[in-house]
Amino acid sequence: MLESGSIRLRQALADTLLVQAKIDKQRLVDAIECSNRSGGGLVLTGDNTRDVAEDLLNRQGYARPVLLDRARYAGKNRKVAGEAFDDGWIAFQRRLPLAAVMPDTGYVGEGDEAGLINLLRRARDLAGKISEDVVVPLALHVSWLAANRGLPALIEHVRSAGVPVAVAMEHTGDPLSVRYALDGLVTLLSSSVPVIVLRCDVSALGALCYGALAAAVGTTSALRHLYPVGTGFANRPQPAAVVLGCLAYLSLNKIDQAVQADPDNQLWCCECPYCRGRALNWLGSAPRPETMAYLHSLETLYQVRNDILGPGAGPVQRRRSWYSQCDSALFQHVSICGTVFGWKAPKALENWRDLLRERGYASSGPVRSPSASRRS
Repeated sequence: MLESGSIRLRQALADTLLVQAKIDKQRLVDAIECSNRSGGGLVLTGDNTRDVAEDLLNRQGYARPVLLDRARYAGKNRKVAGEAFDDGWIAFQRRLPLAAVMPDTGYVGEGDEAGLINLLRRARDLAGKISEDVVVPLALHVSWLAANRGLPALIEHVRSAGVPVAVAMEHTGDPLSVRYALDGLVTLLSSSVPVIVLRCDVSALGALCYGALAAAVGTTSALRHLYPVGTGFANRPQPAAVVLGCLAYLSLNKIDQAVQADPDNQLWCCECPYCRGRALNWLGSAPRPETMAYLHSLETLYQVRNDILGPGAGPVQRRRSWYSQCDSALFQHVSICGTVFGWKAPKALENWRDLLRERGYASSGPVRSPSASRRS
């Protein structure tokens, strides 16, 4: 079996919160700026990343880890797992100082074990031929994470191949809102092979707490999910921003509604470099609301990452800290439900809290009451 991830790869990506971005002029500039910090990095996504990657790494001297995800597993014309890798795509990546080479893998559909085996075998062969590290993207139907369906075979084949993997989970909404998917992901993260989580939202932080080598947060809703073909957003999605105390992406309209309903709640105030102490409903009236929401959200997520993965924090401390964050956020959601019509706590957040509690990571300290988060 191949050594599962070189020392160089592990050192380059350990505990990294990656920003997953497409080649969008202003958005990419912002992604580069926000991710250029300790614990940061980029996943450039799509088929048109070559010129940008070359400029970023060879001319701009971007010093954080970079991965290229061609994302051929997504969209109506997506590849399937059994299709061959593009040698030209691999050769291009080898000319750049990337964290790893990522072949342009296809989608692993429900029950497609033959395709999974074929894909991992080709990735193993590639890793044996080239001197660079290889990370194989695995875009999976969510059933591959079910313990009574695909998970045992998935783990067996991933371990056998011995090549680090980057997983993206297909679902009509948030895959981790399904409890078996979260359980399956955590089991996969505990395997001997390094795992990166792609196309994620705030759950990227939970994945890091549970041993993911790195995890990527998308700059847009489409990059925080992998939707089945023919689904996704019928219309342009509303801009969303992370509310720190709620540990969730919420639409700017929903945030505005909540601030108006309870303007004295300190929960809505943010001290990040973009908000500078203002209530978060300012984002909706900003000159570039979607851009400002995105910048604020990344700053907030990096803050949480640094709080949880602080120096000397081992796996137990990280998971207890993540439990405390999830439990406190859910308490806030319950409080908001009483003032804002139609407000719902994210199911993924509940799943994280319940899993951590069941595994003994519940903190013993008290959770603040809602009144404690209001201005005196």
